[in-house]
Amino acid sequence: MSGIRQFFVLSEDGPAISNEEFVGELQRYKELCRRLEEENVRLRAENAKMREELLALKTTVSAVVARSIDAKADAGGRRRYKKSGRRNGHQGASRSRPEHIDETIELDQSTYPRCGGVLSENHTDSYTRIVEDIVPARIVVTEYVVKRRYCCRCRKQVSPPIPNVINDGGSNERFGLRLMLLIVSLKLLGLSYEKIGAHLKLLFDLDLTEAAMFHCVMTVADAFGPRYEELKDELRKEASLHGDETSWRIKGKNHWLWAFLGRWSVVYEVDRSRGKDVPQKVLGDYEGTVISDSWPAWNHVGKEHQRCLIHYLRQIEDTLKYKSPGAEFAPFAKKLRRILRDSIRAGERVKDPVERLRVKGRLEARIDMLIASYSSCVDERNCTRFFKRLRRERGMLFTFLDEEGVDWNNNAAERALRSSVVIRKITYGNQSDEGARTHAVLMSIRETCGLRKKNFFNYAMKYLGQPTSKR
Repeated sequence: MSGIRQFFVLSEDGPAISNEEFVGELQRYKELCRRLEEENVRLRAENAKMREELLALKTTVSAVVARSIDAKADAGGRRRYKKSGRRNGHQGASRSRPEHIDETIELDQSTYPRCGGVLSENHTDSYTRIVEDIVPARIVVTEYVVKRRYCCRCRKQVSPPIPNVINDGGSNERFGLRLMLLIVSLKLLGLSYEKIGAHLKLLFDLDLTEAAMFHCVMTVADAFGPRYEELKDELRKEASLHGDETSWRIKGKNHWLWAFLGRWSVVYEVDRSRGKDVPQKVLGDYEGTVISDSWPAWNHVGKEHQRCLIHYLRQIEDTLKYKSPGAEFAPFAKKLRRILRDSIRAGERVKDPVERLRVKGRLEARIDMLIASYSSCVDERNCTRFFKRLRRERGMLFTFLDEEGVDWNNNAAERALRSSVVIRKITYGNQSDEGARTHAVLMSIRETCGLRKKNFFNYAMKYLGQPTSKR
């Protein structure tokens, strides 16, 4: 009405308007109001829809964030995530008391620091509190005056060995063995030489160049070279071993890091090849049982083989989820999954060796029946792929039932590669073949110490502190 009222005012000062023109203007304003009302309704509907989408997005983000911090999503009907820590009512756990106490100090006071009041002459009670700390370290520089003597039999000058250094013939190391092993330990954790140098500067006020730290790592690896070859000989005497490989890079080019894991020894090898020549070079004429995935290079070493059943179960699930199999694959996968799980349960429950052999025979017969019943499904490529693989590996699926100490999975080798995979993500591999061999040697020694429940630092101090002739 305000627009119409303004129209009349303007009309009083302007020329006269006929009734037909006035009715036309009125109709035009009515049409304009109708279109504005329709647009208003449409915008309100879009606004409500966008509010719903925004609310759903906030709920999804909140659930993801809550999942990442192990909290419970507050939306009803969703999966509830377990909070960290023990449940209410369970007995708590704390750090165990140290086996030895280096020093005992009694603390007492006569006044209250807050108000200055005098405390009672006799104490009411007492309690103990354990505090573990480290002693501030400092660089110790030792100057050795080496007295050489002449050997009348060998006709040579002889020098006594210098303690706590690598005494390889002709070496003149400036750094002690403890410092070199500290650099090696930090390097095996995946730290770069720049970060190791910053760490040494912060703790010990020690300036070392990257070249000096690289020299320390290479020197320790060269000194461990004979021990690395001995580990290969010890590994060949194991009754069974795990094997696996993962990608590795040297100067940006693809290589492979091989892991050979026995009960007491671990050996790593970096090579350009992923073929059978690498296991043959490391294991030689190995006569034990090799546990691995289905990579064919492992078939050329070992007398018996055990395939990782977890890889089978995982590939069945991946095929069902990602490869859009036909209708024939679902019942095939169900039967194969049941056979594999039955074998795992039998390995855990059946202890009698004779009964385990019977179970193995029945399981292999079920595999044969499964292959025969689905060998005609040539149209289903996933079924064909699996039963061809089962034909090749029929005798490698249930070896763990008739050989003691053989695992049905290859998890041990996967865990042995984990630390190197973390280093690979940080460093992207090595920049030289010497660096790759250094990594393989040092990682083999460290992981072997872990298997044998030995401290790597203490073992290296004892082994490398000896002259070369006594190692």
